[in-house]
Amino acid sequence: DRPATRRTGVTQATRGRGIARALLMTAFAEYARRGRSCVQLGVDTGNGSGAVRLYESVGMRPVVTIDSLDLPICHLIKVDVEGMEAEVLRGASTTIETYRPILYVENDRVEHSEELIRFIQQLEYRLYWHVPRLFAAANYYENPTNVFGSTVSSNMLCIHKSVATSLNGLKEVSSPTDHWIRPEKQAVRRPRPSDDIRRTTDSGALVAEH
Repeated sequence: DRPATRRTGVTQATRGRGIARALLMTAFAEYARRGRSCVQLGVDTGNGSGAVRLYESVGMRPVVTIDSLDLPICHLIKVDVEGMEAEVLRGASTTIETYRPILYVENDRVEHSEELIRFIQQLEYRLYWHVPRLFAAANYYENPTNVFGSTVSSNMLCIHKSVATSLNGLKEVSSPTDHWIRPEKQAVRRPRPSDDIRRTTDSGALVAEH
């Protein structure tokens, strides 16, 4: 479900004409049209072929995964990367499965929310909405000016199911389609064909007998 570019090549005789760059930019434009905000490409960043320079010229950057750090311990992971939270957590899946740290993850892109919640829940975590206002009267600098209005920060506090937890005041995320901005629609029961529904001739009221 993540865009990936692979097997992009230009023959030696046609190199130096900007063809590879044009191919990549065309692919990126198509990913953007489909609503994707990032793309990955696997490459050996230590090779001397010039491929890394090409990829960097079109806006790509080498990344380091949390798993690659081989951490000896991990208690907390905080992620706020403008819609790429799921990608970061995928790069930390081994660390998360090993140490079961608390996760504090921004989730303010409704279009990416379902994928993000589903992935974290698959790691056996319970998720809770934490939606604080950006302005707090009791701020560190005691600044009384609120330039943020009623703007809030949309986050999830995620705790592994193996950890005994008692939280007050935070609403638990019920399913991948749950979002505090767009609550899940409550099912409305409609009469079944087997229900005996009749209209009374005197009052015009509908009566359902089950």
